[in-house]
Amino acid sequence: MLHFALSIAVTLLAATSASSFNPATDAQGKADPTVCKKVVSAEPGAKPYQMCMTKAEWAAKKKADAKNPNRIVCRYEDSTGNRLKSYKICMTAAEWIDQRQRERDSIEQIQRKVCVAGGGC
Repeated sequence: MLHFALSIAVTLLAATSASSFNPATDAQGKADPTVCKKVVSAEPGAKPYQMCMTKAEWAAKKKADAKNPNRIVCRYEDSTGNRLKSYKICMTAAEWIDQRQRERDSIEQIQRKVCVAGGGC
């Protein structure tokens, strides 16, 4: 929810700065053009919306987001037994790292099991 509110605040800030004075200029004194991208919040059922910022603002946002372990990361995973159906899973970046580590640990545990002849596996 905080991520969604923050995204709206950035959108409103970009919209008001685009309509008024734009301090972002390149070396030749020309205004840095805004770049609009579709973004989606992590809330269930959220639809994509358009966010407009300058290239420098997008780069700064991407760099800041990459460092934040509490950012929401959504991935689409295929449904088992159905090639056409997938579902969206959203977790924080730290939760994705924890899940990946748990999966690795369980795979290593399975691989370390030793099958004994006559005892079963």
